[in-house]
Amino acid sequence: GFKMLLTDRNKLMLAIGGATAVAAGVYTT
Repeated sequence: GFKMLLTDRNKLMLAIGGATAVAAGVYTT
């Protein structure tokens, strides 16, 4: 679960990037 994300830097960066993109989309619309 969460620990897997912490140990997998690629997935962690994708998760952060996705969350940031979603947040940016929400705030810019």
